[in-house]
Amino acid sequence: MFFNLGGPATPDQAGQQGPSSAARQLSLSQREEEILVLSSQGLTDRQIAVELDIRPGTINTHWSRIRLKLGASTRSQAVAILLRAQAEEQSRQLRRERDSLLQQLEDKTQAQQRLGSIAKAASVALRELPIVLWVADESGAPLLLEGKAAGTLGAPGAAPDAQAQFVRALAKEEDFQRALEGRACSSEGAFEDRRFETHLAPWSDEEGRRGVVGLSIDATFAKAAQEALLASLKLLTSIVDASPSVIHVHDADEMREVFVNRRVFYTLGYSPKEIYDLGSNITMSLVHPDDVDRIQLAKQRVLELQDGEVLPVQYRMRRANGEYALVNDQVTVLSRHPDGRVKTVLGMAQVSHPAPAGPLP
Repeated sequence: MFFNLGGPATPDQAGQQGPSSAARQLSLSQREEEILVLSSQGLTDRQIAVELDIRPGTINTHWSRIRLKLGASTRSQAVAILLRAQAEEQSRQLRRERDSLLQQLEDKTQAQQRLGSIAKAASVALRELPIVLWVADESGAPLLLEGKAAGTLGAPGAAPDAQAQFVRALAKEEDFQRALEGRACSSEGAFEDRRFETHLAPWSDEEGRRGVVGLSIDATFAKAAQEALLASLKLLTSIVDASPSVIHVHDADEMREVFVNRRVFYTLGYSPKEIYDLGSNITMSLVHPDDVDRIQLAKQRVLELQDGEVLPVQYRMRRANGEYALVNDQVTVLSRHPDGRVKTVLGMAQVSHPAPAGPLP
């Protein structure tokens, strides 16, 4: 087009483009727009014909079409209509650009507000939660050290060497080097009487310095609780294994045993491998054929038990030597689903052998 936001175009430039938006809105062709623009610059029809390399008679034909399309009675009026349309188009373009800039400014403002909220939340987390946020260079010297856990240990106010010692204690050396090489990883560390779980990632700045950024969580109490739980489980396992009864846990949904203590090996005479080979439904694999219905009935009745209610079940199981032992089992509900359905069943069985001959009462 001839006219744009940068001013009037030359005829050569116009010849490389189509009609302007304003010209298209007025249903003008590119040639008709060129004639109007050159006329607005004071050129005569003969000068326009030379400029556009067309015959003077053709100019008259174009003027007739221009006036007809624009409803103009004179050439000056036609030129004014085009210039007004172009001015309106430029005004619309300026408004669009203004609106775009305002939207960008609003988006930037909202982004800054979000970043401010995130920064505030991070500040609260560092101040109130048992965490340490740190950045260390390749030697392990801290470039940044923030967090409640670090403050509790006095690290931020300590001498640089003490700070470096604190940071390097938060993760294992091999994990620090792994992160320095560009691989994010997790690690564990300890400082004085505190134990930390640390997440590491590579770090670099605009000046080309390399280092490691770390987020360390004070896991002292969690580790202590975990160790206490493991100790309790170990003690419980010892008690269960030492019990003279066969203790078993049955999953009511999957209809299989999910736990059997070691007493089953001694009372039935099977090796651990033989028990393993029997599969998860040990009871049904070894039960006396005449007692299968008893077991199935007990499985149905246990689903109706109230919490704390005990169901006695008597049946026979085949020992490793082929003989049958008598099992007096006491079963109760161990856990339930949120909707109240029985999930697991606990059983404590006394095993005596040989089993009495004949059907059980």
